[in-house]
Amino acid sequence: MKFIAGADCQTTTLATARRFADFTHPVTVVWGDGDKIFPLSDGERLAKDFPNANLVRVEGPMTFVPLDAPEVLAEALDGLVQQAGLNSGKSS
Repeated sequence: MKFIAGADCQTTTLATARRFADFTHPVTVVWGDGDKIFPLSDGERLAKDFPNANLVRVEGPMTFVPLDAPEVLAEALDGLVQQAGLNSGKSS
């Protein structure tokens, strides 16, 4: 518990976020558009922070997209794999 209480999460998070622009690989952000805890604007901002990102909006108030819409997440991940030029189960 001492570690958590002593951690400066905001400073660490902001320092990490400043480095997003250096990550040039494809990124897919999957976000529920009706989420009351993490609004869509957070997902839009996150996607804008990466130079090679796209935002997949999931309709409905979903905080836990992997549980609420696993098929949408799977489709988004498949698109990311294709964009990255990776083939499932095949090596180049």
